Amino acid sequence: MKRLVAVALFVACVSSFAFAAVPLTVDPVHSSFVFKVTHANIGHIWGHFSDYGGTFVIDDSNSAFDITVNPASVDTGAKKRDEHLQAPDYFNTKQYPAITFKSTAVKKVSDSRLEATGDLTLHGVTRSIVVPIEIVGKGEFPRGTGRVGIEATFSVKLSDYKIKGDPKSVADEILIIASLEGKDK
Repeated sequence: MKRLVAVALFVACVSSFAFAAVPLTVDPVHSSFVFKVTHANIGHIWGHFSDYGGTFVIDDSNSAFDITVNPASVDTGAKKRDEHLQAPDYFNTKQYPAITFKSTAVKKVSDSRLEATGDLTLHGVTRSIVVPIEIVGKGEFPRGTGRVGIEATFSVKLSDYKIKGDPKSVADEILIIASLEGKDK
């Protein structure tokens, strides 16, 4: 019995150490950064970004997020549309080569939910937004590499970021889903 208690304490200590407040680096191989927009009030167009990264910390009192997306990596499955999205009337990727989110405060809502208030910079405009974040899971993969999975689903309005686009063909509100795995090594 004493041996069982000792093993349980050892596992508890190792588990808490593995997920202590250490910066986790976004693993793009096990993550996705997608968006959905309504086209001409008729249907939805889905797309994703293939180049993104950053770090985050999950801790009861000191969580933080610092994420960067390369808007030139936009992919909607249609090359001409992707080129148009990179042009000045949308992302203007030559002038604004990064979309960033940096948290300024993070509130724990429950054991599996956070609210991150932070600065989203898009198209050269920075605005404070609140992003709900779900902690999907924690574990090791491969053995010895601590990981935390998070998912954030939120909306932004293009007009808030001075993106004019074509209001007749593209809705102002974009749904963004960032499903990220962070690893400690």
